Amino acid sequence: MPVATVLDADREIAQALIGLMPLMGRLAHGVTRQRGTLTLERSKILWPLVLGGPMRAGELAQQCHLGRPTLTELVDGLVDDGLVRRDEDPSDRRAVILALTAQGRRELHRFETAIAAALAEVVGRLEPSKRERLGATLADLHRAFREQSQAQEAADVR
Repeated sequence: MPVATVLDADREIAQALIGLMPLMGRLAHGVTRQRGTLTLERSKILWPLVLGGPMRAGELAQQCHLGRPTLTELVDGLVDDGLVRRDEDPSDRRAVILALTAQGRRELHRFETAIAAALAEVVGRLEPSKRERLGATLADLHRAFREQSQAQEAADVR
């Protein structure tokens, strides 16, 4: 098979995945409104704190691809709601470290559970053999993302 054909097929798959993003976003938005869980926007702030642990606001803003003023506004609400706390940075008393609270972890878990249940309803509409193929394909895609991320991190170190 010519390389151009493979690249075209890869682009078609990529477009199909991109096409799922708004559908999944609408599903998540509906679930959060219906079940009173975290919003998608708030979950985007909390996930890096789960995965990377406590961090400075600048680092969190960078990971979330948000400007500092926008992040500050979102974090203020999360702090007010007891989902995030601000701790003094032991290496620089002028700076603060943002950390997820136990309540924040519970709310994020509740959000993830609600979204997973809604997605499971959609996936449940597929035939069993297609669900099995989808599960295997998603596992492969996760692995490809991890490999891409590791390669990027290695290139950034150089």
